[in-house]
Amino acid sequence: MAAQPKITAKGTLETPTELEQRLIVKKDETLKKYRRRVAVVDHLIKMADETEEDFSAWRWLQQLVKTLGEGSMSSEESDVENDIETVLRVKNMVWRRAVE
Repeated sequence: MAAQPKITAKGTLETPTELEQRLIVKKDETLKKYRRRVAVVDHLIKMADETEEDFSAWRWLQQLVKTLGEGSMSSEESDVENDIETVLRVKNMVWRRAVE
């Protein structure tokens, strides 16, 4: 979860101030991404001719992006946080029948 303190490069937990700053930066990036997507779709609609086949698709996409809002923008975080990756291993149970 984003609001949980993360381990810093020094190996310590973030302070509340560092956590707040990271969340502010993340919010700013999300808002910037939303505004950029709205601007791109608006520009494509202005450039398109209403008689073009895909004009209605661009209008639909514009409405979708604006309806969902900035909270719908995907994050850029990876699934592996703090460079820790979970590896699942199969344990061979000797008392079980072998699968061929």
